[in-house]
Amino acid sequence: MVSFLKHFCFGLLLLTAAAGSAVAGTIPLASDVPEIDGKGDDAAWKNLPWFSDFVLLGENTRKPTAQTRFKTVHDGNTIYFFIEADEPQMKELRMERTERDSDIWNDDCVEIVIDPNCSQDRFYHFAVSAAAAVFDEERLQGGLVASARWNCRGMKCASTRSENKWTVEIAIPLVSLGMERTDGKIALNIARERYAGIARGAEISSFSPAKSKLLAPDDFAPFTLTGGNMKKFAWKLTGPYALRTVKRNGKVLLDGKIHLINNSGEMGRGFITFRINNGPVQRKTVIMDSGVSNEIILAVEADPTQKSALLDVQLTGMDRSILLQRQIPVNIDYSPMTVKLLDPPYRNTIFSDMKVKALTGLVQIHDETAGNKEVILTFSRKNGKVISSSRSAAGKFSLPLPELEDGEYNLHVQCGRYIREIPVFKRPAKKGMVRFDADKVMYVDGKPFFPYGWFGCRDLERAAGYGFNVVIEYAITAYKGDALVKYFDRLHALGMKGLIYCYPDSGMNSRAAQRLPLSRE
Repeated sequence: MVSFLKHFCFGLLLLTAAAGSAVAGTIPLASDVPEIDGKGDDAAWKNLPWFSDFVLLGENTRKPTAQTRFKTVHDGNTIYFFIEADEPQMKELRMERTERDSDIWNDDCVEIVIDPNCSQDRFYHFAVSAAAAVFDEERLQGGLVASARWNCRGMKCASTRSENKWTVEIAIPLVSLGMERTDGKIALNIARERYAGIARGAEISSFSPAKSKLLAPDDFAPFTLTGGNMKKFAWKLTGPYALRTVKRNGKVLLDGKIHLINNSGEMGRGFITFRINNGPVQRKTVIMDSGVSNEIILAVEADPTQKSALLDVQLTGMDRSILLQRQIPVNIDYSPMTVKLLDPPYRNTIFSDMKVKALTGLVQIHDETAGNKEVILTFSRKNGKVISSSRSAAGKFSLPLPELEDGEYNLHVQCGRYIREIPVFKRPAKKGMVRFDADKVMYVDGKPFFPYGWFGCRDLERAAGYGFNVVIEYAITAYKGDALVKYFDRLHALGMKGLIYCYPDSGMNSRAAQRLPLSRE
């Protein structure tokens, strides 16, 4: 036991050292604001230290064939970067992309990632090419969810090229990063993708060593913005939540709520605005003491033809300074009447192991002009034979059911001129049948199943030996026909299950598709 503890403590020390191996730095308050022209010859840069010694992706010490270095400073409102990239093959620079948010990383470029709150949850990714083309995006859930529709308002950049190097100068408004801390602590990394002089692929290097990918916030280096008043940005926004699209007074509105917390240390007075895709602005007065939180109701006019949209939230102080700015992807999914089944809770399907004595659900009317009209529910077989029916007001409903035969059924819901047809299924017993109950508990063959497994595992035998019962396969879209059957047969022989993407085509699993908010499609 003592031996185990020695090895455990030693391993913990190594882990702690590795976690803190990224070089820390300070970002001082500028006495002069640099001009963004790509030259880096302003007084603001002259006495600042270089951060350098970039290492190759996946390597802790191996240096790239061409080095990169940077300086950084802030003025209390904007953070500035001057990046210098050595390049012995200047004539071979790749500069093909010119449009904003195109795949800049396929050109010679530098990339900046900033975690404004050291949370390893929400961070921002910028790429600027040698030709000063820009890509920017917000990353959520540790980088797993991306929104390229997010654009950094007020961002400026410029580049220059000389005989043996190219340089980039960048200005990023701090408010656009959603800073919530008061101590100026952030985490960041700067990387470079070099194609010039590289026979195949790119030479990827970074300031803080990246183990396997650049967008891993646990690899970012800790930095501190010194001087200046960072407290003014310390407003925390969560949400929006309880979102629904309704029609009121002839306008389609996105209704919902946000939660706002004032952590600035001072009484906050100003106004908050909500806007969708440059549409009409909803404005509300905000008066909140430090440490106070408040739930704010929003009702923003939306264009129902634009299914995917950005909700722009901005908090402005009485002195017109912007204290908070967020762009949040939302779905404008307007339907005058929505119907949601609660039981059966999964895919409108009654599985063979379920005992459903009543079809329950929720009918909501989102058009206030419809009034309190009666809702008519009719449950029938596919051939039209009525099995059960009822009349009630909008809201929750319960429609008694007899013992059903296997097959397909239809729930007809009508409220005035609004009609919805909801298919309902009764499935026979089938080996390997998977379902979820109302509490999101997974069942396999009628028994609760707790998935315990790995992502993208190739050594399935070894995984099974560890007791894993599930594998999530990222590359499943590459398997077709017999290859897919063979893969699942292999899992079955090991007593394991396979979780795969259920998109009908591989295009829905593309990088571009993953940047869009989820929709019914």
